[in-house]
Amino acid sequence: MKLIVRPVIRSSDPQGRRLQKHVMVDHLGSVLETSMNKTKEFETIENFTFDSDNNKLVTGLDELIPNKLKGSEPMEIINKYALDDTWSIDQLKVILSSDNITKQTYYEIIDGMSRNFYTSKRPYSKILPNSIFHYPSNDKGDGNADDRTFLQKFKVTLVDGSNVFDDSTITGRFSILLLQNHRKIASGKTTMNNNEHHFYIAEREEDIKEASSRNNLINLSVYELVKLQNETTNLTRYKVISTLTDHNGQPLIAGEMSDYAIDGILNSYLKDNANKHQFENVNKFIAATKLLKSKEGLEILEVKYAIQQALNKNVIYITDNKYVWGSKKLEPNVYTHASLNKLEKFFISEYEKYDEDDELSNYYGDLVKELQTKGVKFK
Repeated sequence: MKLIVRPVIRSSDPQGRRLQKHVMVDHLGSVLETSMNKTKEFETIENFTFDSDNNKLVTGLDELIPNKLKGSEPMEIINKYALDDTWSIDQLKVILSSDNITKQTYYEIIDGMSRNFYTSKRPYSKILPNSIFHYPSNDKGDGNADDRTFLQKFKVTLVDGSNVFDDSTITGRFSILLLQNHRKIASGKTTMNNNEHHFYIAEREEDIKEASSRNNLINLSVYELVKLQNETTNLTRYKVISTLTDHNGQPLIAGEMSDYAIDGILNSYLKDNANKHQFENVNKFIAATKLLKSKEGLEILEVKYAIQQALNKNVIYITDNKYVWGSKKLEPNVYTHASLNKLEKFFISEYEKYDEDDELSNYYGDLVKELQTKGVKFK
């Protein structure tokens, strides 16, 4: 896992550092200026936040995670990770039979640390004069730094810019835990508060992968769009777009349109980055163009096109959540269909038996003839 942390840009900047700029001159002699986005003069060093009510650091290590070690034998784990005698066979038997374990236990084992080495609790070792109250070692007075736990001493240094961390090392892993659980680090740009947060989590590896995946799909949809525009007929392109719907399930087009209008609608459907439904649109379009690549897909496209045209022309209409073929009122078996999926399956089975040169009756053929009387083109 990777994490990118950036400083919060503050509205108050008495030193004017946010106004500092990179100045460059391009090959034409034009002066280009870009903000350095500086918000602090010095690097910042952060420790784990302390929860005084529970006398422990806020680390997230008590979170339960799926037990990747389940099913292993105690001696196998002891030898593999060189565990010391703070781990007993009985303790390990319980741990290795559990479905979930805490992050603390898991990390202590795979890192070969003593039991409770990664404890979030802070030891009480100093006594105030004339008092029964203890306070944590090295947090007040002249406490000895060696008395502190690993997590008490753990620090993360953040610089005035992008800070990148990954969990491939122990230091990286605990840096990420600290940043994800620190009150001065906002969990994202939308949740940051200039008065409370010094830094914010800009990106996670999962977010980067998701963004990359989305971009790849958008690029694929544009590629398929270009192929559709250059390698298919106007009617095929019209059939594809007529099967597409918006986020409300409404058809993208309902009547005849010029090629220019169709191209404009498709471009907006796929390329409008401001549209929060863009990803949904892209997936629908890719699925539709995929139908052009096989015999079975082309059959499904023809059926989907016929059904959508039937809905557009009110040959088939929806009532009481059922799809009704108005002209087949006297044929109960085909008059109503419980869902769009069942309607499609019915016409696909009819399409497989359909031969336009055969005079024998076929329900898909009947639908085509009815639609043709209303001006719908199939060829």
